Amino acid sequence: MKIEFENYVNAKNVLIAVASGLLIFLSLKINRSFDAVFLLAPGISWLFFPAGVKLLLVLLGRFPAVLGMFFSSLLAGMSNWADQSILTIVYISFVSVACYPGATTICQKLFGILNDFSLVRYWHIAVLSLVATLMDVLIHQLIYFSHGWTNWGDYLTQSVAVAAGDFLGCFVVISVFYFMLGHLQPHVKTTATQ
Repeated sequence: MKIEFENYVNAKNVLIAVASGLLIFLSLKINRSFDAVFLLAPGISWLFFPAGVKLLLVLLGRFPAVLGMFFSSLLAGMSNWADQSILTIVYISFVSVACYPGATTICQKLFGILNDFSLVRYWHIAVLSLVATLMDVLIHQLIYFSHGWTNWGDYLTQSVAVAAGDFLGCFVVISVFYFMLGHLQPHVKTTATQ
């Protein structure tokens, strides 16, 4: 299969990548403003909106969004993990983004979800949120454990807490978008035909 990059490098895809990176950055800032309510421990939130924003961006923006989220995660990683090697930061940034297109692809194939959301059912949102959460949490927690950033005694507790926050973040963001999409489309069609 030959990949023709000129089909991918255009103003629309650059805009999607930049907007996605900025939305991830903004969602992290917004989530931190709720730390007093949702923060369980450093790095563990009971409601982690950026997980849902990542999933939504993958569903809407595809590869350009993933690229923008990767660079945003890379920049955040350089400030949050300054004591780590650049290779570790790149690896963690890649994993933090790659789980979402992986989960999306799996769920779209299993449930026949089209890119335009026309066949999405509410239960798909729950399953998609769960698959994305499990992939992300399992891989991240294994990385943290293998680097000695967490111990075995805390591993299960932290994994469950992070999974709960990521799942709720995914479910809330995707549900709100799905609700808005369902309620805005008829209005847009009616307005356009008048």
